Amino acid sequence: MEDILKNCMLSGLRYYREETKQMLAMAHDHGDRSDAERLERRIHRLDDRIREWDLESRQMH
Repeated sequence: MEDILKNCMLSGLRYYREETKQMLAMAHDHGDRSDAERLERRIHRLDDRIREWDLESRQMH
């Protein structure tokens, strides 16, 4: 059950990351540097969390 939940959460994080990438592209298009920097930091945090959960998932199997 925990694996199913973690897989769903990982899918959600990946989806959220893709949405954030699209928002980042729009921020760059509009020249909003502060928003772009904020979104880049968010993407890095999401990448870290996704990588951490992927590693945990692999170690469990």
